[in-house]
Amino acid sequence: QLYERFISGLSNVNPKDLRQAKLGLENLGRIDRGIDELSKSSIYYDTEQGQSVGQIRAKVRRHIVKHPGLKMIMIDYLGLIKLGKADRHDVAIGDVTAALKGLAKEIKVPVVLIVQAKRGNDKSGSQPVMSDLKDSACIEADADVVMFINRPEISDPETELKGITEIIIAKDRHNDGNGTIYMEKVNGTFLPLTMEQAATAAHKEQTRLNPVKEKRGFK
Repeated sequence: QLYERFISGLSNVNPKDLRQAKLGLENLGRIDRGIDELSKSSIYYDTEQGQSVGQIRAKVRRHIVKHPGLKMIMIDYLGLIKLGKADRHDVAIGDVTAALKGLAKEIKVPVVLIVQAKRGNDKSGSQPVMSDLKDSACIEADADVVMFINRPEISDPETELKGITEIIIAKDRHNDGNGTIYMEKVNGTFLPLTMEQAATAAHKEQTRLNPVKEKRGFK
C-alpha cells in the first residue's frame, strides 16, 4: 500500500486507477518514470510492529552501517511503540519521546514521530490544538516542532476549504514559525497552494463563519 502511494504521487496517476489497473499508455509511461525515481530515492521501511525504542535504535544503527547518509527517520506511530515499565502511562510515553530525542541528537538527523490526536476532535469543528495530543505534556516538552494535519471538510461539510488540507505548525522551537500551510491532495501527493489561492480560500471561510450583519435603519 505504501509503495502504491509513492508511485501514485510520483507519477501523478490516480491511485484508484492504479489499484484497478485502468492504465493507458500515457499512465504506463508515467508509472515507469515514478518507479525509476522511487528506486533511486533510498527510502527504506520496516513494517514490524510493537518495537521498543531500544529495538528501533539498534535497527537504525545497523542501517547506517550498511547505508550511510541517512537523512530522516519517520515512525508511524507512537501508539505502536512498545512501552517500558513505569508507574504511569504518561511517564512511559515521556521515556519514549526523550529516548527518540536522544536518538536524533546521536545520529544528527530529524526523527518524525506521528501521534494520534484525541478522538472526537474531528467533530468539534475547530482546529486541533496542543491539548488534543494524548499525553501532550511529554510530547510538547521534547518536540522541537509540532505540526497538526487537519482536513476542515471532515468536521464541517459546509466549509469553503473543501479539498484543502491544513498543515498547522503549533510549535517551532528554533524558528518561531507558527502558522498554517494550505495544501491540496492530487493523485496521492500533497501540493502547496499558492499564496493567492490560500488567501482566497481562507477569506471565503472567514466570511462564511463571520458574516457581515446588515445595518438597520435609515441611510
